[in-house]
Amino acid sequence: ATIDDIVDEPDETFTVTLTGATNATVVTATGAAAINDNDLPPDVSIGNAAAVTEGGTSSFTVSLYRPGTSTLHTSEKTVTVNFSVANGTATAGDYTMPSPLSITINAGTSTGTITVATIDDIVDEPDTENFTVTLTGATNATVVTATGTATINDNDLPPDVSIGNAAAVTEGGTSSFTVSLYRPGTSTLHTSEKTVTVNFSVANGAAMSGSDYTIPGTLLITINPGVSTGTITVATIDYIVDEPDTEDITVTLTGATNATVVTET
Repeated sequence: ATIDDIVDEPDETFTVTLTGATNATVVTATGAAAINDNDLPPDVSIGNAAAVTEGGTSSFTVSLYRPGTSTLHTSEKTVTVNFSVANGTATAGDYTMPSPLSITINAGTSTGTITVATIDDIVDEPDTENFTVTLTGATNATVVTATGTATINDNDLPPDVSIGNAAAVTEGGTSSFTVSLYRPGTSTLHTSEKTVTVNFSVANGAAMSGSDYTIPGTLLITINPGVSTGTITVATIDYIVDEPDTEDITVTLTGATNATVVTET
């Protein structure tokens, strides 16, 4: 009798061999029997990867299940699974594309692992970013849950932000103050993947508000992701009164979002 099991198998054969006879001569000693498998291939699904800090490795477990159930299962056939990797909020600069884009789950094994190395960069990014791995096809299995998500935790400090002096202008001109982002603790221009907003105030020196310059309507500038500088502009007034040859104002950075103020004034 053959056994009706629940494991997907190749079609199989066995033999019966006559090893001897009483009152007869064995002529054809061996006969073969074929067993045709009647089991469905296992389902295959991918799970989400545990969150990692950038520079770590995201690991996706790919599991075989008894068809139509959540019970882990094996096969007596080798299962190969193809997959693709796609950006979410994380981009190609945040992880390394694996090669090849397939894994093998050997006969008798119920799981395999897809690993994707993340990149420890130096750019301040959103606190968490994600990408996805999608099972695109399988041999000797049926894809059920196709997509898993990986989360990358950022570990970078926000950039420093500083303001420089404005070039001298003739009254009636516009004073322009460059506000720059730097890699923390350095004088190297830097960018962020976060939007940086910087608040500032304008104060009289020898120049006076209303007669020598106009206070900007918005005391805030925005430095967009991927950009290292912004500009604060203050319009001066072409006054008809004879004044000292030079007068001055100061612009002070009073706070920032997603950056640390270093040079305030």
